[in-house]
Amino acid sequence: MQSTYENRLNAGVFTVHRLNGTKLIKTMAADLEKMLNRKRLAVERLVQVAERHAAKYDWDKEPSDEYNNIQYINAPEPSNIEEDDYASLRKQMQFKSDARFERDVNKNTSIVQVPFNVYSKGTKLLKSVGWSKALNQQFKRNLELEPSLKWQYFGSTEGYIRVYPGFQWRMRAGPHDQLNIYDCRTRLWYTQSSTYPKDMIILLDRSGSMKGLKKSIAIDAVSALLDTLGDNDFFNVLTFSKKVIPVDPCYNSTLMRADRTNKENVLTRLRDMETSDIANFKLALKSTLDIIAEFHNRGDGSGCDCEIMLITDGAPDSYQYIFDQAHKSQSHFRVFAYLVGQDKNYLEPVKDMACNNNGFFTQVKSPTGVTEQVLHHVNVMNRPLAYQGDHHVTWTKAYYDTTNGDEQGFGLISTVASTVYKMVPGEPTAFLGIMATDVPISDMMNSMPINRIGVNAYVYMVTNNAYVMFHPWLETKYVGWDGKVKTKLDYNSIDIDKLEKDDGHAEIRSALVNRRTGQVSTKQHYTPLDNDMKSLLISSGVYYFVPVADTPFSLAMFLPSKYGHTKVNYSANLRSIRYSDVSVAETWRYCWFKNKQSIEEMGWLSQIDMLKRYLLSPNSQTIKCNQELVNGVLFDVYLTATLQSVWSEQKMHQNTSGKGIEMTFFISRSGVVRKYWHTDAQDAYKEDSLQLKYYFNLIFDKLEYPLIYRRAVTQPKDSWLYVVPPTTRGNNKQVVFAAKAVRQKEAIMGVISLVSGLMLGYESFASLFWDEVAQVYGVDCMDRTNKRFCYLVDDNAKIVLSKENQEVGRFFGEINGHVMNQLIEAKVFDRIVLTDETAMCQVKQTKKNVGSAASNPFFSVWSYFMWWTKELVVLLANVALYNWWTLAVVSQPVQANIRPCNQKYEVFVANRSKTPYTNRTWCKDNYAMLCEGEFGVFNVSNSNLFLIVTEQLWASDFERERCNCSGKSEPFSPIRGLEVEAAMEDTCWRAKIIKERKRPLSC
Repeated sequence: MQSTYENRLNAGVFTVHRLNGTKLIKTMAADLEKMLNRKRLAVERLVQVAERHAAKYDWDKEPSDEYNNIQYINAPEPSNIEEDDYASLRKQMQFKSDARFERDVNKNTSIVQVPFNVYSKGTKLLKSVGWSKALNQQFKRNLELEPSLKWQYFGSTEGYIRVYPGFQWRMRAGPHDQLNIYDCRTRLWYTQSSTYPKDMIILLDRSGSMKGLKKSIAIDAVSALLDTLGDNDFFNVLTFSKKVIPVDPCYNSTLMRADRTNKENVLTRLRDMETSDIANFKLALKSTLDIIAEFHNRGDGSGCDCEIMLITDGAPDSYQYIFDQAHKSQSHFRVFAYLVGQDKNYLEPVKDMACNNNGFFTQVKSPTGVTEQVLHHVNVMNRPLAYQGDHHVTWTKAYYDTTNGDEQGFGLISTVASTVYKMVPGEPTAFLGIMATDVPISDMMNSMPINRIGVNAYVYMVTNNAYVMFHPWLETKYVGWDGKVKTKLDYNSIDIDKLEKDDGHAEIRSALVNRRTGQVSTKQHYTPLDNDMKSLLISSGVYYFVPVADTPFSLAMFLPSKYGHTKVNYSANLRSIRYSDVSVAETWRYCWFKNKQSIEEMGWLSQIDMLKRYLLSPNSQTIKCNQELVNGVLFDVYLTATLQSVWSEQKMHQNTSGKGIEMTFFISRSGVVRKYWHTDAQDAYKEDSLQLKYYFNLIFDKLEYPLIYRRAVTQPKDSWLYVVPPTTRGNNKQVVFAAKAVRQKEAIMGVISLVSGLMLGYESFASLFWDEVAQVYGVDCMDRTNKRFCYLVDDNAKIVLSKENQEVGRFFGEINGHVMNQLIEAKVFDRIVLTDETAMCQVKQTKKNVGSAASNPFFSVWSYFMWWTKELVVLLANVALYNWWTLAVVSQPVQANIRPCNQKYEVFVANRSKTPYTNRTWCKDNYAMLCEGEFGVFNVSNSNLFLIVTEQLWASDFERERCNCSGKSEPFSPIRGLEVEAAMEDTCWRAKIIKERKRPLSC
């Protein structure tokens, strides 16, 4: 294969060049920018159309009450009422399967969702729904101009969301699967775009009168306020009666980042809040203003708006003199006041605090009014934007879209959004809502295919806060204690320094946050090769980084030294893929449809099918391909065209199956995989593919090459990689994979063209190897009568062969701790400790909230019934009691049985330069001669394998007991996921860490 490759080079079929990392990362960033810019332009077109129609809409006309409300689309008609007040909303709608949206949709119209706590036939809502119906034409036009667009939508200040294309909205899954609680106004894309970044202090009254239902409403209000905060915001929650006490004592004189971990922590602590004594408003207000002044004087915070949110059941005075003094000495702030409960005796002073300080006052009388009343502050905070007609565009961090109760959908997405205003001459500009569209993170990765950079190189992207958008090591899921796959609590707030831990990465993080372009070299780069951190690649290389223009994102790339800095260019005169055994990386984007019509006519096609269609008609108006990647595929197919006949001849004349060879394969840089089966075992292995699939199917990821490819290229020249993958439960069929990188001579800059390999039956491999050992060393490792033990281990000390089959796949130290410890001391194996800072751990002790009327749903429901008025009954006539009750329960902070944590892992890596190594085991506290045992470690030439031979000299079990070596001989396992607990004095470590971030440009 190597000679064939070099012959093709000499014939000019391809050329090899030195890769310019800086140029490459800039090209990738430019390609990503172009793709994201198209999404942004789609939103801006929608904003223009929306404002044009809103300006000419007749707002004085009685609105129609007929629209595509998701709650009544294809819904059964009620049979137990005489008059259906919602008959005008009930309609049938047809949906058709669409591959782009991965569900049935209707591309002729949009649908409207209204949360259950918003009256779906309210006059203001109907008027807003009426003018926004005109968006349908632009929705469709956008999809024609940009066929890759996903969901387009408009979130209104009235609470509804209009989504295109139309689809059958599924309510949130659960025991009450019709609970329609989604409110777009609390979503990150809405709150982030509707206001400037802000600093918020919530001042919560915990005096003796704030008990029972008042306390419950107050905590719900805190939760709703925190829902409106995003990555660029800061907050704190202070409780007060006689004294002012921060909910989180670690933040007693400052504000914290509004990330999910901090918000969840505060809400959990609030559940234990006790009410007592009399409220000291003077002390509370002064303390709050002092904290704000000190925080801003340090230069911390959002750098934009500042809010004080007062939640109380009444105040004796407005304390305006305190606010006046603060206004003189510090920047502008607003006060928002929420009066909890029915009582109006102390309403005016509370109202004056808000109205005299550029804020807003509202009274929250019942639990159902919490969200609606809290959201008034968003509209007020939007006023500066509205006055300026500020249409700044925002991009969210990555998140899972759970709009439709389906967390999978397009996977991780980012939303680009902008504000919509009602601009009528002679009238104040009014905030109408937010226009947005989703961009799957997978689409971003498609714009910069991994083939450009090669194996063991990778790209990643972060936000202005250094939160990871995508990274090959980012794990957003974990397996819970119940065995179910779940989403990590802080999955989209992972700082890049939790994944990248090279010594020089602090400099890289700073450059990414501050949007600088450059490069940094690293001498020791650790790359985990699997999710369990059982194997590790140690290499040197270079980081390159660059900002993505017109976005808050920055892009980085790591290239390994030597082979990572080569590039292969192929001639473009090859035009055919005629072989049935050829497959390509289906997660890569070789080809795509040019337009919407092609997608609708042809539906979903695999990448290999699209490639073949394109090659038959390269000038087709239907399919467009990445020509550089296609040329690589064609070259690799051309290069390996003779493999089938060679493999077949070997099978026939050299009896390869008799030597245990069951399958041969090769994997190329361009994503091509070819396999040839030497036996009829293919179907049997498909049955057993659960654990084998990563090797057997040779899977390419969007960001990484197959694991066996990545490991093979890290082996020394002419060395083979041997892997024994685990078997599935109940299936003992074991195999061995052997793979080797095809490297070129030094003149070709060490480029790695492909990886070739084979799959061997385990028994055949074992027999061949032990026979070879017997011939070379004169040692019969399979003799069960002697005291000699032979182990074939890989470069991570995992047993590949042993006379005891149950030991295969285990760590050698679990079998012989004494010898393994001596190998570690002799540096034959290096112990490397890694820390996973994105892990999830089980909460050791949980607290149960009991006794408080605020936490008793029966008490809350009864009080709620007592407060109902005639108007409220009419408004919520279509809402079942269980809807509110469930909402009240789920809105409370629930203490989960898991939490983010740090976990420690050990990896053992062989040091070839220390072999061969021989020694004796002995115990200084025992009889030396009785306890001595010989052992030796030998590197199996041209492989990642090591032969360990041990020989014990004791004659009986009694003597063996005496040679315990004071515990030194005890078997041990590598540390796997051990929680790293902070010292007691360091419980406030989060508050001590102030990480560098870049403030948004707009405010």
